[in-house]
Amino acid sequence: KPALKGRKSVGTLTSYSNGLRFLSKNNELLEIGLWNIRNAIFQPCSDNMIVILHFFLKTPIEIANKSTSHVQFYLEVGYTSEDLGDVRGRIKRGELNEEEEEKLESQARNHYNRVFLDFLTKTEINWDIPLKFENTYSDLSFHGSILQNNVVLMPTAYCLVSLIETPFFVLNLSDIEIAVFERVDLRIKNFDIVFILKDFSKKVLVINNIPRVSLDKIKVWLK
Repeated sequence: KPALKGRKSVGTLTSYSNGLRFLSKNNELLEIGLWNIRNAIFQPCSDNMIVILHFFLKTPIEIANKSTSHVQFYLEVGYTSEDLGDVRGRIKRGELNEEEEEKLESQARNHYNRVFLDFLTKTEINWDIPLKFENTYSDLSFHGSILQNNVVLMPTAYCLVSLIETPFFVLNLSDIEIAVFERVDLRIKNFDIVFILKDFSKKVLVINNIPRVSLDKIKVWLK
């Protein structure tokens, strides 16, 4: 995402010492220079059944005649051939019970997470500069509204991200001057966070309607 053409681009992602190259099945080419990557983020597959490699760029590039600072490669997880075994026919006939389905989904998630982890580990070793992938911390995730969209936000070691729905969101902690909690009241179910940036020429960033139950873990993360 975004697609090189049409609604979806399917192809092969290859890592080089100086960047990445994606070649679609329709021979459409996208190249990302390592020098232009500010954040490389890995979001493993969990309940959402999607595994993500996301790149937040220093300088926007054009994809499908539109400028973007976000490039994402993802895989929607289904049952793999390794997971199916002798239950393939039963899946087709819809004979699996709930426990068996959950087991196969867990096996599929673990399989693709390992595949992606293997790719990014080898990628980091071969890159010309010491850029590392940041993992999202699902245990610190929380809901909030950005630009009127209610999304799941996840911290990493260096930023706060929302990578499932577009528009994508990446906020680097190094860009933040101060975080202000607003509407924190035991009588109110939700509160807001206002991020004042070090670059005072930019507008403040506001995350609204965060459930009050998330307050303590957000404080832990911001420390």
